[in-house]
Amino acid sequence: MYRQEPSAEDLEIHKSLVLRLVADGEHLLQLIRQSAGLIQNPEQIKTEDLAAAVESLRDTYRGWHEPLSANRRADILKGVFRDVA
Repeated sequence: MYRQEPSAEDLEIHKSLVLRLVADGEHLLQLIRQSAGLIQNPEQIKTEDLAAAVESLRDTYRGWHEPLSANRRADILKGVFRDVA
């Protein structure tokens, strides 16, 4: 996706895969919460780590498949860099 200009087919595959990963991650989080937490594991992965990964996938989806309008982008940049000429 990053090394070349993705085709429409590449974007559709990416969209489908990211949505599936988000759904799987949400399901896994639900199972973990229903079973009173994540078991101890050698990698010391915590529920919060998985939740952060799912949120990162959501961000990736929005970045690739829900681009900001020019007006919204300008508003955000103005809000973040308001003191820059």
